[in-house]
Amino acid sequence: MLNKSKKISLDISKEHLYLKNKLIYVIDLFESVYSINKPLRIVYGSHKKGDINISPGDVGTFFEEKAEIPKYTFQNWDNKKIPFLFSPLDFSQLDLISGKSDSKNINLDIFMSSFYILSCWQEYVSDKEDEMGRFPFKESFLKFTGVYQIPVVNYYFDILASVIKDLPNYNIDINPIHQRKLKIGITHDIDNCQTGSVQDAYREFLSGNWYSSVRKIFQRLIKEDIWYNFEDLLKIEKKYGIYTSYFFITENNPKNGYPNADYLFHSKKIQILLKKIRNDGHEVGIHGSIGSGFDKHQLNREITKFPFEIFGGRFHYLMMRLPKSFQELEESNIRYDASLGFAESVSFRNGFCFPYQPYNNLEDKPFSFVEFPFQLMDKTLIQNYYMGFSPENAMELVKNMIDEIAKFSGYFNLIWHNNTITGYKYEKWKKVLIYIIKYGKEKKSEFQSLKTFYDRLTN
Repeated sequence: MLNKSKKISLDISKEHLYLKNKLIYVIDLFESVYSINKPLRIVYGSHKKGDINISPGDVGTFFEEKAEIPKYTFQNWDNKKIPFLFSPLDFSQLDLISGKSDSKNINLDIFMSSFYILSCWQEYVSDKEDEMGRFPFKESFLKFTGVYQIPVVNYYFDILASVIKDLPNYNIDINPIHQRKLKIGITHDIDNCQTGSVQDAYREFLSGNWYSSVRKIFQRLIKEDIWYNFEDLLKIEKKYGIYTSYFFITENNPKNGYPNADYLFHSKKIQILLKKIRNDGHEVGIHGSIGSGFDKHQLNREITKFPFEIFGGRFHYLMMRLPKSFQELEESNIRYDASLGFAESVSFRNGFCFPYQPYNNLEDKPFSFVEFPFQLMDKTLIQNYYMGFSPENAMELVKNMIDEIAKFSGYFNLIWHNNTITGYKYEKWKKVLIYIIKYGKEKKSEFQSLKTFYDRLTN
């Protein structure tokens, strides 16, 4: 379980007791992020007064009916226009905060707004999926409401934190376990490290660079593949004093028409590499092969192929679907997952910039494993069928994302494949990775592997 302070008591009106588990889940997450100096009583309902009183939204039978999108209205907070769920549009003129100095009212339902987004409820009830079986970004409620590039749940939490701070004799700050600084978790999904020279030569040939194309083919006969560039990556990380996570695929046979690794995981070369990465202080985790996101037995078999204990990882191609994949993770030997994010756009898929325990909507309780949502993937920036940015435009977007997460002393988790620093197509993207590191350092960020963050949060 994630560490939390347990200073808040919640008094729920009788007519809203059916939401008890969901409300407690949100309060627990709030207390995993913030630390309060003394006990606080929050009333959810109008039956009595507490230190803080939350006006319940019009939830009704929404969850029982497995409805997909609730009513919502917009209000501004911290110069952001954010949606408040389970509220009709005409509530947009309602005062968000009211009350006296010793008893404050929050007049829109920040708790159930938080729950809906944190729990990925829409993904549980929607039957929409892309060709890989993933929930599509274009169908997301956050995309529809235009708040996909801000951690909207952290804004809901900030409303509550601000109200607590205004109460007499109350102090609130980031939970010390998080430390008051930005945390950056760089992860490397190792899909390919043996076929880069051939792919690069082909790209150069198509561009008319025939001499360079032929030269690369001949160089491959006597040199290591250009994507076997782990020494370069490790040198960069050593130079800047950062620690990262490397996720490897154990399977190399294609499945369902999609490729797995282009390398042999059990080969001596790869096994020596794993040892080198760990000796340099980085984490090695699992990049679950095609299908492992839907089969805990397959995932567990792959975990046993590592010569050391594995704590977490991410599914190849982000190939997962709720609720199935979270159920499989819960019943596997994984302690944390880092697959929750969209391939199509830089975004906050669950509106939250902290690690958390996802919610089991089928059993109305939290899962036991920890999820590290990611906000950015290199290929999302690069590929024309996703965002198709130039490196310069990408750096501006990255800066904005880092600044946004830094407001909350949150976690900026990103995917940077090993091959996205080398070769004809990708070499120019190396400077974007360097920019992320340098800008993070400028903001006094902490760079660690996800396992290091996990250990700190759960011990």
